[in-house]
Amino acid sequence: MRAPQIVVCESERWIADLLRGTAEVWQWPLRELRDEAAIVRALRQGGPSVLVVEVGGDVERELALLGRLTWLCPEATTVAVSNVAGVELTGLAWDLGADYVLAPPQPRDALLPVVLGLMETAMGG
Repeated sequence: MRAPQIVVCESERWIADLLRGTAEVWQWPLRELRDEAAIVRALRQGGPSVLVVEVGGDVERELALLGRLTWLCPEATTVAVSNVAGVELTGLAWDLGADYVLAPPQPRDALLPVVLGLMETAMGG
């Protein structure tokens, strides 16, 4: 089995910056990818994976990407992160296969314990 990894798809880079230190401590590769094909290749390499997708810029495109990635790579644990509050957006992310949705009023820094917990679960712990 390959090593656990975190794959981040975002436009602003705050997510990767937030997770970088923890990934280094646990020696998990942190891959910052924006291309759908590259994300699928990384997730299909095997091993436990947590995919973090930012939703909030081009919402329609990002939600479509989220849906395709959860369908193409169901073995990856997926987190949708939005800076936009709204039950509709959150509900759509859940419906598209996200395992966790982080959106206001939840603080951004809540993402770190979420990813740690999901990785622990993905690793069978």
